[in-house]
Amino acid sequence: MKYAVAAFTLAAIFLNVAQVSANDFKTGLSAYQKRDYATALRIWTPLAEKGDADAQYNLGHMYRLGKGVMKDYEEAADWYLRASKNGAADAQFNLSVMYRYGRGVRRSNLTAHMWANIAGSQGHMDATQLKKTLARKLTPDDLTEAHRRAKVCMESNFKTCD
Repeated sequence: MKYAVAAFTLAAIFLNVAQVSANDFKTGLSAYQKRDYATALRIWTPLAEKGDADAQYNLGHMYRLGKGVMKDYEEAADWYLRASKNGAADAQFNLSVMYRYGRGVRRSNLTAHMWANIAGSQGHMDATQLKKTLARKLTPDDLTEAHRRAKVCMESNFKTCD
C-alpha cells in the first residue's frame, strides 16, 4: 500500500511539473504576443534548455527574426535543430528552409530535402511543395540519400539526424 501511495505522489509531482511548464510556456507566449520579447526570452530559455520543443522552436523564431535578440541565424538553426529532434514539424520545416538558403548552416539542398521530408511525414502542409522544389535540384543519387537520411532520422526517433 505504501508503494502505491509513493507512486501516486510521484505521478502527481510529475503532472504538476508538466502543468507548470505548460503554464510557463503560455505566459511566455502571452508576453511574446504583447511584444514583451525580454520576458518571453526569460521564460522560454530555461524551458528550451530542459527540452521543451515549443520553447525551442519559438527561440529559433526569435533569433531568426531578431525579436528581442540580435538576429542570429546560427543560433536560430541550433534551436530549430533541437526542436526538430524533439519532433516539432514546424521547426523541421524551418530548418529545411535554412539549409536551402544557407542561413546559419552550410547550404545543402540534400539536407534541406531530408528535413522537408521529415516535416511532411508529420503533416506539415508546406513541406510537400518544398520537397518537390528541392527534388528538382538534386541528382537521383542525392535524392536517394536524402530519403535514406530522413528514414534513419525518423526510425531513430530523431536521435540520428546528420
